[in-house]
Amino acid sequence: MCSRSLKMYVHLERKTNFEEEEKFLISKIQITSETNPVRSKCWQLFAESLYPQNPTIIHQLYKEAYKEKDLTESSKYFGELIETRPDLVSEELKSIVEALHSNSESFIKEIFDHLPDDVKCKVMLMATRNAPCIVAHYELMLLFLKQMPYPKLVEHAYNVIDSLLSAEVASKIPIPVNCYRKMLICDALPLILQMSQFDYKPEFMLKLLQKAVEFYVTCIFKPSTSDFEIINSVNLCSKEPNKNWEPLLKLFETVAIRYRWNNPEMYGSEFNEKSLFHLLSLLKKKNEILKHMTENNATITEDIPGIAEAFFCLCLTFFYYLDSFARHIFHKNTSNLFEGHSSYFLMEGISVPQNRCLKKIGPEFKHEEKGYLIVSKLVPPEVASDLILSFLAAVECWETMHHPKFSDEFKCICSNIQLDKWPVFEEFYINLLFYGRHYQLALNILLKIRETTSNTDILIKTSLQIASCHYSLKNFKQCLVGLFDTLFLLPPTFSSLGTKPVMDACPDRFLYFMSFDTKEVLLYCISVLIKFYKLRLNVVNLHTDLYIGFILVLIQYDLENEYETLNEVIKKIKHYKTFTFPKFFDYIINVIILEEVGALIKYDDGNINLNILPNVADKESTKQVITRGMNKNTTKALYDAFIKQMARWEENVDDLLFNFIKKESKKLLLPLYGLI
Repeated sequence: MCSRSLKMYVHLERKTNFEEEEKFLISKIQITSETNPVRSKCWQLFAESLYPQNPTIIHQLYKEAYKEKDLTESSKYFGELIETRPDLVSEELKSIVEALHSNSESFIKEIFDHLPDDVKCKVMLMATRNAPCIVAHYELMLLFLKQMPYPKLVEHAYNVIDSLLSAEVASKIPIPVNCYRKMLICDALPLILQMSQFDYKPEFMLKLLQKAVEFYVTCIFKPSTSDFEIINSVNLCSKEPNKNWEPLLKLFETVAIRYRWNNPEMYGSEFNEKSLFHLLSLLKKKNEILKHMTENNATITEDIPGIAEAFFCLCLTFFYYLDSFARHIFHKNTSNLFEGHSSYFLMEGISVPQNRCLKKIGPEFKHEEKGYLIVSKLVPPEVASDLILSFLAAVECWETMHHPKFSDEFKCICSNIQLDKWPVFEEFYINLLFYGRHYQLALNILLKIRETTSNTDILIKTSLQIASCHYSLKNFKQCLVGLFDTLFLLPPTFSSLGTKPVMDACPDRFLYFMSFDTKEVLLYCISVLIKFYKLRLNVVNLHTDLYIGFILVLIQYDLENEYETLNEVIKKIKHYKTFTFPKFFDYIINVIILEEVGALIKYDDGNINLNILPNVADKESTKQVITRGMNKNTTKALYDAFIKQMARWEENVDDLLFNFIKKESKKLLLPLYGLI
């Protein structure tokens, strides 16, 4: 060996150029590597001993060790090159990044894992500096942050948080769903919160939690302004919506434990719909936190026990139940977006006088301070059972979040996520205004929607809610205009419906979630018209045959709840002993009404004028006016007409009423002129 080395040395003495010596040694290593591995190893040892700090020689030694899969030698030479000539291993740096990104096993990954901790950190920093763009730079920072040894992790973690915050501000992206926020909330923060030496001050932690709420909430609701590529990368679960909340709740659980909040388990793996609602109930019953805040003029950023928990508990609860509410009212939509028209919407109910209401309110009625809440019978049971709970919980949180001590922070979150532009929030807010009797505010929003949309379904729903607002504001003329606008937009076909929902079986004030169903919409419009006509029944010395005839036609749609109205109409006819309505046999097909009116032919020895045959009113101008009793021909004609009319009882009353209202819309207003 010594002899061979000596010969090499003697040979090299003839060389005067250093670069030639370097090339000579490398060529010898390469040539013998293929033919004589032992001889090649000798040349490697000789070259290393002769030029122990020469980067080119070391790079060749690294390649030979890599080829032989010698982990110890490869790591040693790779580390030396990182210190002296990192440009010689630029491809290896890229390979390390790719291996860490894909989390795949490879020899280059083993080399990286075998490096000393300080060399590892240098490799990571070099790779980030070589990133092609700023986004890739931060992605690599986070990638390597997960690989860093703990002491270095503590050193670099704070810089990563600050850098990402600064990058988001510099990007001027107006929405919270962006690449920097995702890296901050989904990658950096969960990792840093696990550090025992983590010591962010509570007020700064609240700032980060606010950013987390904004990011995850926007991802869950997916407003049209969001970056869907980033949202899709968060891997939300559409089949199990509750799972979408788990990352955010886990983050809050970690913070709650770290900062010693009360009830941190509420945010943990046992979270369900009742847990946050239970925590909200505890806050309501005790109310100590809000009282303490009021007395001390404190804000949530001040270090007062329980304030931060109260704020974020309410904030999370609001958005959670807003999500639940949205999934219920938009449940028929095929898209994941909460857009288009809702399947159900809140409407003011048509109440009845206290002495005529049900003596016992059924379980479908939920009594609240502001009235009763019910859900349409067309709503599936699995939806109805949660819809009111979700709505009331969201309303309660919304109102509490506008407490003077919470409102600024909550408004900031709402502004940052552009909540007022979300279709689902607009839907919730209109319902909220109905519930709170803020009809004029709701009307202003609805009028703007009607002016800006061409969607027929949305126009139907909006016109109906506009009519409901006017009804509650006692603007009866505008109410009727809204009703007719709705009716003229309805499609001519009706869904099959076994039973009609009860519209007026609740005392005092009540609201109900109406189904977006043609038949139910028609029933509501008819109920309001009947309500107006009922107000006229008690007007002294007022008798309008046209208005009585219209009542008889309309009550056919819900006669089971309108028997008393029918009796009042019959009494009116008996009292005045005359009734002229030529359209009677065009629109009256209900057997009970036919029997009640037909019985008037013989009432009081036939002394009631029933001018209800077609064209009778026109013929009266040329015939002798009948003032008392009827002739035999007229009586027989009426009998025949009633018998023939009985055969129409199976006709579709929906289509009949629908056509009646459209054809007679102008005349329907005439009997109400004195009212409107």
